Amino acid sequence: MNSLLLALCLLFSVLIASTLQLRTPLDEYVALADPTYKYDVINSFEKDGMTMYNILLTSQTYLTEKLVQPSLWQHWLQVCVPEVYDPNNQLGFIYIDGGHNPISASNPPKKVLNPLGEILCLSTGSVVAVLDQIPNEPVYFTQDPVHKHRTEDAEIAYTWRHFVNNTKEPFWLSRMPMTKAVVKAMDSIQDFVNNNEHFAPFVKVNNFVVAGASKRGWTTWTTGAVDKRVVGIVPIVAPVAKLRESMMIMWKSYGAWSFALEDYLDEDLMTFLRDPVFGELLYIIDPLTYVDRLTMPKLVICDTGDEFFMPNAAGRFTNLLKGETLLRMVANAEHSLTGHQIDVTASVQTWYISLINNYRRPEFSWVIEANGDITVTVDPNAVQPEKVLMFHGHNKHKRDFRLVVCGDIKNISCFNPIFWASEELKPVSAGKYVAHMDTPSQ
Repeated sequence: MNSLLLALCLLFSVLIASTLQLRTPLDEYVALADPTYKYDVINSFEKDGMTMYNILLTSQTYLTEKLVQPSLWQHWLQVCVPEVYDPNNQLGFIYIDGGHNPISASNPPKKVLNPLGEILCLSTGSVVAVLDQIPNEPVYFTQDPVHKHRTEDAEIAYTWRHFVNNTKEPFWLSRMPMTKAVVKAMDSIQDFVNNNEHFAPFVKVNNFVVAGASKRGWTTWTTGAVDKRVVGIVPIVAPVAKLRESMMIMWKSYGAWSFALEDYLDEDLMTFLRDPVFGELLYIIDPLTYVDRLTMPKLVICDTGDEFFMPNAAGRFTNLLKGETLLRMVANAEHSLTGHQIDVTASVQTWYISLINNYRRPEFSWVIEANGDITVTVDPNAVQPEKVLMFHGHNKHKRDFRLVVCGDIKNISCFNPIFWASEELKPVSAGKYVAHMDTPSQ
């Protein structure tokens, strides 16, 4: 009996140690109580079978006013409640978007913030929300030697550089308030919907699917990692895991850094790629740190012509993820997915509907063979594909598939017209497909 008790004690000690080890500064930041958090329902408007509620969300105070201005993070949170609602569905959807501050209760949005929210709300009969101003921008860091108001990557890069200089201040990292803002949005949606007599007894939200693109896609990963209410994620154009490896391969392939990384180059961050301090940074924000938590269904959407990432960036880590992971590569698209929004929206819509209705989604595995062939195996008991396509693109000069290679869109030399074509594959055996391309002469 004593031996059994000792073994159990050791087991619990290991489990507790493991849990403590996985608690990162991101967890600590999100869990911190913040007295400035609040939300106010400003107004509402009806549109095509749904009601949109404009909520002014104050998610937190980031750092202090002495360090960053403004430090109070505010957002428009637009919540859509459909007229026809499925009471059996208690799943909500949040799309994380951008936008500039300041915002004011006296000037709420007069239209739908993002078409995806409207489409999902009407087609799924579920509560769908769009969260704007992620990150809050522009901001001014009082210690910034450049003395400028920063947005997007310039804002994020500055906080990375601060961490590199002082790893004892991880709460500076922009990913912290960006993630916490989504968590507070979920708190607000649940409080507004679940405790609202107007919606009772049918409209309830207990869990969420979270989606976002680019920086918001990265925040989608981290939100799924820190909050158990998230039961599905759609990170778009954000293949950010194994970032160090991806950046090094980019340099070897291009012979330079992509122009899209200019804000990070301005902070001299690439010189730290091999430094242990960069590993400390990635430990906090890399999705693979939280791989044991990110077991929910995942629809990872990337593109073939991205300026920030090479087309095989996601392929380096999706096999390391746990749970259902579907990877969608959008051919002939760059980072903004311009021209492909309707197609991508349809993918997200179909996938989200499958979650709501518990439909079986495609189940297949793929491997890149030593000779370069891609072998795909479809589970014979799963949904069978109507068609299997092999997409291929070819750059005769170097391993660069970006559609845009510099920032001056008026300059025709900035365009890199590497287009991907497709051809249908036939199974080589039941449920097995092989994509083969002969090695090009150049």
